[in-house]
Amino acid sequence: MPENRKHEDFLHYHKDMDEIDLSEILGTIWTHKVFILLVTFFAVFCAWVYTVIIPQEYEASSLIQIDSKSNAASGIKSFDIPGEMGGSLSSASSSQIESALIKSRFVIQPAIEFLGLDIQVKPNSFPLLSKFFIHYHKNSKLAKPFWGMNKYVWGGESISVKQFKVPNNFLDQVFTIVAGANDTYQLYFDHKLVLNGKVGENAESEITSKIPEVKILITDLRANGGAEFKIYQQPLGKVLKEISKNLAITDIGGAGSPETGILNVVFRGTNQWLLPKVLNTILAYDIQNNVDKKNLEIQKTLGFLEQQVPILKDSLEQAETALNDFRATTGLSNEAAGGKNILLDKLVTLDQTLEAIKLKKEDLLQTFTEKHPLIISLNAQQKRLEKELAVLEGEIKNLPKDQQKALSLERDIKVKDQLYSLLLGKIQELQIVQAGIVSDVRVLNAAVAANPLPSKQLVILGIGALIGLILAIIIIFIRKLLTKMIDNPDEVESRLGIPAYAFVPYSKEQKRLTQLTKQHVVSGEHLVLAKMKPRDLAVESLRSLRTMLQFALQDTKTNIVTILGTSPAVGKSFVALNLAQLLVDSGKKVLLIDADLRKGKLHSYFGMPSKLGFAEVLAGEISFEQAKRTLNEKMDLLTCGKAIISPADLFIREQFKQTVALVSSLYDLVIIDTPPVLAVTDSMIMLQKITSVNVLLVAIGADTLPGVEHVIKRFSNNGAKISGLVFNNLTRVQYGYGNYGYYHNYYYYYDNKKKDKD
Repeated sequence: MPENRKHEDFLHYHKDMDEIDLSEILGTIWTHKVFILLVTFFAVFCAWVYTVIIPQEYEASSLIQIDSKSNAASGIKSFDIPGEMGGSLSSASSSQIESALIKSRFVIQPAIEFLGLDIQVKPNSFPLLSKFFIHYHKNSKLAKPFWGMNKYVWGGESISVKQFKVPNNFLDQVFTIVAGANDTYQLYFDHKLVLNGKVGENAESEITSKIPEVKILITDLRANGGAEFKIYQQPLGKVLKEISKNLAITDIGGAGSPETGILNVVFRGTNQWLLPKVLNTILAYDIQNNVDKKNLEIQKTLGFLEQQVPILKDSLEQAETALNDFRATTGLSNEAAGGKNILLDKLVTLDQTLEAIKLKKEDLLQTFTEKHPLIISLNAQQKRLEKELAVLEGEIKNLPKDQQKALSLERDIKVKDQLYSLLLGKIQELQIVQAGIVSDVRVLNAAVAANPLPSKQLVILGIGALIGLILAIIIIFIRKLLTKMIDNPDEVESRLGIPAYAFVPYSKEQKRLTQLTKQHVVSGEHLVLAKMKPRDLAVESLRSLRTMLQFALQDTKTNIVTILGTSPAVGKSFVALNLAQLLVDSGKKVLLIDADLRKGKLHSYFGMPSKLGFAEVLAGEISFEQAKRTLNEKMDLLTCGKAIISPADLFIREQFKQTVALVSSLYDLVIIDTPPVLAVTDSMIMLQKITSVNVLLVAIGADTLPGVEHVIKRFSNNGAKISGLVFNNLTRVQYGYGNYGYYHNYYYYYDNKKKDKD
């Protein structure tokens, strides 16, 4: 039956281990709340530092209008051809085309070259420290170098570089400008002097095998002597990409609404003063390019027409001469044509249209290919008109040959005369348009000043707090997994098979008393928690230990109790001291022995010295009566004393056994506070010499299960037995869970009731 019971406990224990205990997780988090708050605070502080050192972002905006109607140049290129294909040649709108042009290399590159945007100059800042100095520097004067570090900037410095040219293989290579006296400076590369220069003057390096060809013009330099600035020229493509990325162009109608042709152009960056200048320059180049494009189109059309006019004039004169000669030879007059004028007018109209189509095609072919939709449309019109012309020419063949000839000559003259007049009119029209040409792009509102973008400080701080919280929790649970500290008394009890005598919660009042003992603050009364705060929860838990010990002492027929611990600072002295006081309160006469001859501290709770104590008694220097300290009529104290030889050698002596036997006969109970088991062998020797009830103290969050198991094993191998366990230093959350939760809840209620009555 017992074996079956153990098997059931074993299965129950492993089942509990496999389950996720949410209450245990929350308890662990609450226990380490101070650590979590500290890590979270540190993360928030780092996030705040980041928000201070990152540059503020700004945006400049401008409003432009796009004329979506056909411009004058496009209209001029039409030669009044009946049935000519109209409409846009592109599926994209004028706004979309203009947006793409503004963000293209065609427009941005001239602005980069004009403003020198490919030149990057950055002050040499001391990490973090300079950022704070510069951020909070509001004076117009130059800040003094911090601790004499002249090469860094500290606030008030400025530099303006108009030109900086390096060979292509030195693009993105960092050079250093060092400010000198009287507006002078030096330029270095890889710690080698490249050139000496003066502000406002062009400077050029001497080309050698070690020094690259560099041209530089600094127009303004304001800095302390020795201050450094990092300068480099970026590749043009990199700058183009960066500017294009920071340009945002949207129609004011918004997404899903009809396009208005009015665009809002926004440019973002960190340089508040440069942003409007860059945006206005880009738009100025876009307008100029638009005007230049239209002017070029007009120039090409004018050039073509001016080439055709003299040719057409000569051809017209030749046709008139031929007609006059024919009439003189045949004697045929104008009236001979008679009713054929209507046919002639039709022929002339068709010929004129065909000639206009041919001129239009020649003009367009300077820009487009044969496969362009407009060229294809003109070819179709030409074929249709040629068919109509062929029909009319068939009718002419029915006329007499002289009339056919005369009609042909008159037809040629009229066609060329009308076409000549058309060309002269178009030339005059183009010249008028060229004089008053305007851009299709118009700036409604130029960029005046850059406005700061909304700060993301709160978002960054929130992210920092979240990261700190998560990081702290991860650290806690990783540490818990790696160290395997005891945090569950049920687990220890199940693994060791030793009963738990008491669960002692953490006591803030005891912490205060311990600090007083370390500060050697001695009051008129003894610093014993059970005496000063008898209703403290820790004291109530020790009353449970007192009850359990009474049963254990009856079974072993001894009145000696040893308080054991695996390592120092687990609370042995606290438990021994307060247990002795509780036994005294129950009417027992008690002797409290501090057997930690190396670092005993029970005497500090009573404000007395440790010398002339247990060590001297074991050494035979003084008697027990001389060494004992009477605390009250029911309680005596035997301090640790000062051991001259090894404490282990003292415990081996017969004097130790005789002394314990003596005090056992003089007192109802003897409480022995022992040295830590894993640190020294003193406790092991002691338990081999005496018969006692041995209580092992297990510190929650400090002891490990393997360490406790090792102590139990050592005692078992040496014939000693651990009677019970005391779990010390349970926090409120830890103490409220498990099989001992009702114990805590009861005393917590009891404690509050007492306070209410008081």
